[in-house]
Amino acid sequence: MPEELAGFTIGVTADRRRDELAALLQRRGARVVLAPALRIVPLADDTELREATRACLDGRRTS
Repeated sequence: MPEELAGFTIGVTADRRRDELAALLQRRGARVVLAPALRIVPLADDTELREATRACLDGRRTS
């Protein structure tokens, strides 16, 4: 397989499926740096999140 990405360093900022993406890039010759910038976390109760989101959309500040 050609190494068309040899000499490149690529930052993967995704959390989901990062290992799969990194492996694909490495197979093409890239050096991969993993640095997740966003992570999805399921919430049992999203009341506080919904209120904070509404406040952001309304331009208000919450404590």
